Amino acid sequence: MNVHTAEEKKTTKYFEVMSIQRLTPVGKLGAWLFILSPIFDGFFYWWLINELAEASDYSRNLWGPSLCMIVSTMTFLGGLVMVIVGREQRSVFQEFDHDPGNWWRY
Repeated sequence: MNVHTAEEKKTTKYFEVMSIQRLTPVGKLGAWLFILSPIFDGFFYWWLINELAEASDYSRNLWGPSLCMIVSTMTFLGGLVMVIVGREQRSVFQEFDHDPGNWWRY
């Protein structure tokens, strides 16, 4: 049952929106940093644990793995921001006429 009158059909406009979202080079770099940083962070954590397990207190090198873990964590957060910022979205709007009762067919 069609509830729209002929006048409403003439004045009603229907739009179709098609959108595509892609990563820019900055977004792609951010995705790689976001994925690889936790892997490197795990390696640096393993390095820190091995340094802490040393028997001699004087031969420990805690600055290297600690600074590497901090840098890796910062690149993880920076990569997340780069993924969010490094996107572009393009949309195409089309106007078309059809019967509003059959909207699911389009």
